[in-house]
Formats: sequence, structure tokens, C-alpha cells
Amino acid sequence: MELHHYFVVLRRRLVIVIIAVLAAMAAGYAFTPRASKYSASATIYVGARQFSVAPDARYAFDPTLLVERLMDTYAKMLDSESIAEDAVRSTRLPRSAADLVNHIKVTPVKNTQLLTVSVSDKVARNAKALTNATAKAFVDKVATFDANSAGGEGVFPQLPAYVFQSAKLPTKPVSTGLSRNVAAAGVVGLLLSVGIVFLLEYLDITLKNPAEAESRLQLPVLGVIPYDSVQDRVLIGGPPPAVEEPKSVPSAGVL
Repeated sequence: MELHHYFVVLRRRLVIVIIAVLAAMAAGYAFTPRASKYSASATIYVGARQFSVAPDARYAFDPTLLVERLMDTYAKMLDSESIAEDAVRSTRLPRSAADLVNHIKVTPVKNTQLLTVSVSDKVARNAKALTNATAKAFVDKVATFDANSAGGEGVFPQLPAYVFQSAKLPTKPVSTGLSRNVAAAGVVGLLLSVGIVFLLEYLDITLKNPAEAESRLQLPVLGVIPYDSVQDRVLIGGPPPAVEEPKSVPSAGVL
């Protein structure tokens, strides 16, 4: 199939392509949340003493793997309802623990002993307060396992976990990705519509023109009967076309 034929097929069924693209873009617009939200982030440092390994100690696991598993464990603890309940209780904000868990994001920083916890909210002050409260609730919970003297912010303590950097007030809302989602939906709709168009073209076995008839039948075309839409309406029982009466020509006078 030549490239020109592809363009002819797409042009013939251009309506399908346009409808599919517009429908996909409308779906992307409808399913993208447009409410602006703010996100605040705090950094938690997991103390080095918690992961200390004696030179003569024997472990069933690789110490590096043990550290990774402990970091994953702490990440799961941060994203739990027990921590969220303490955070909501300390901030006294009208939020449920389950709803707060859905807006908490915990990310271990690769090749470090740092955990980043982020909380999103429609109000910037609430996002900051909930983030700091979640981090503090987690540190207080972990501190009960190995209580030691507290350290200051920015200091590498010997505690199991410590808030290394508190959350600051966010100044800009997080992008909802509306433009990206609408554009991506339009591209998906375009690809699907093009596939449907070529599938319909493949399933269509009707002859479009004399050249296609000669190509498929391998026979010369001896004649073509033109299609008459007016006559077709008469044959299928439609109203006959209106016939204009000839205009009368005034007779010339006799000299």
C-alpha cells in the first residue's frame, strides 16, 4: 500500500479520527482533578547507631540488605494510620487518619539514611502543619524503641530517627497535570482512531473506482454506470423530484 493511499484513507474517514481525538481529550479533561493542592516535605534522618554492625557479628542477611529493609520498614510505618492519628490529634485539623494516609508520600533517598515525607492539602498551612506533625509523630514512636538524649535540627544524632529538616510553607500549588493528561489522551485517541480507520478499510471489500475494479478483478472495465442520487430516491420509494415547467416564451408579433 503506497503512502499516498494511506492519506487518502485517512481523509475519507477523517470524521472518525476527529471524533475519537475530541472524545479522548474530553475524557482526559474530565478525569483530571483540577483542584489546586499544596505539598510540603520534611526530611527524617535515621540514626547511624541503629544500623551499627560489629566486626565479629554474623548475620543471616547482608548488612546492606538489612539497612534497606529497615528503611523500607520505616517508610511503611510513616505511611500508617497509627502515625496519622497522632498527627491529626496534634494539629487538631478536621481530617481523618485514613484521609491523611491517602495524602502522605514517603520516599527513601537512594544511598542515604534519609526519608522524605510529603503531605498534600488544599491549604498551604495545613500541608506544612500535617507534614511536620507526621514526621514528629513518627520520630516519637520510634524513639520509644531506643530512648536517648534529643539532638538539634541539622545535627546527626544517635537516636533511631530524627527530623533532620522540617517542612516549610509551600508557596506554589502542585501542578495537576491537566495539559499533559489532555495532550496524552489526544495522542492515544489519534492512534486508536487511525487503527480503527485502517481496520475498517481492510474489512471494506467494496469497489471504489474503475481502477480498483481492474486491479482486483484483473479484467478491463468496459463501461461505468454513473450514480444518480435523484433517480435512486425514486427507485426506493422516495418523493419524485420536482420538475420545473418550461417558461413560456412570448410570441413575436406579425409584421
